[in-house]
Amino acid sequence: MSHNNMITLNGVVSTEIQVKIISNKEMALIFYSKVEILENKVDSLSKQFERHLSSSILTWVSISDIAKQHNLTPDAIRKRLQNGDFEEGQDFKRVGGKIQVHQGAIAQLQRQRRSKNG
Repeated sequence: MSHNNMITLNGVVSTEIQVKIISNKEMALIFYSKVEILENKVDSLSKQFERHLSSSILTWVSISDIAKQHNLTPDAIRKRLQNGDFEEGQDFKRVGGKIQVHQGAIAQLQRQRRSKNG
């Protein structure tokens, strides 16, 4: 339902305004649509967060794989792990008779190698 009113300034009609009165039902529909938009945004952010989390889950790589990728010997990597600032259980772990290195420690190993060679 609309109401038309005339505004008079100094005896001159200057503009016409329209005031729309909405019912409670219309207001509820508008509110519901806004809530639905927010729910969709929250759902989208949740999915993005889950993808980010799953991509940053800790991964462990065997010393032999690292050696192949970085042209090092497994013994050289072992020595760096034992003599460097690496913690067993956090940066590397023993699984059976093999040592596995956390992906974060691999980057640290590379930095150490560059600093010794540079």
